[in-house]
Amino acid sequence: MLSKLTLLNHILQIITFNSMHSILLNLYPSPPQYLPVTAKLCFDKSVCIKLEVARTLEEKTLGLKKRQSLQRNYGMLFEFAKPSSSGFWMLETYSPLDMIFLRENKVIYLAQNLPVCKGLPCPIYGQGILFDGVVELAAGEIKRLDIKEGDNIKIYRIKANY
Repeated sequence: MLSKLTLLNHILQIITFNSMHSILLNLYPSPPQYLPVTAKLCFDKSVCIKLEVARTLEEKTLGLKKRQSLQRNYGMLFEFAKPSSSGFWMLETYSPLDMIFLRENKVIYLAQNLPVCKGLPCPIYGQGILFDGVVELAAGEIKRLDIKEGDNIKIYRIKANY
């Protein structure tokens, strides 16, 4: 007979990344995460947004969940070593967001004014689109900054201020 841990490991290996978010959050409730700002996203228009960068699976899983709000010109960057098409959702995200899906430093898809999702099932955004990065911003920022699909962007690494 399989141990509970072995069984959980097998289950986690066969479910999608999005489903894993829900399982991990329910098994391991946590406060909102605040990561250091280690990048900035700049558009051709010379507008830059300071970014917290979610690098690990745990950081990506928590993302902006449970945050009450997000400041203007601040966001979170999710980077992927290999292009992904799994999509993002808003489970336990307490304020509406905009999402910018990126591929090779170009905006390929925009999801704007996404509503909070208090329980499953939640809509999945960007699923089926091949992206290598996603930036989450406060709702309304895409419109305010006049970001368009096809815009070229540049992400710069900056030293974290602790």
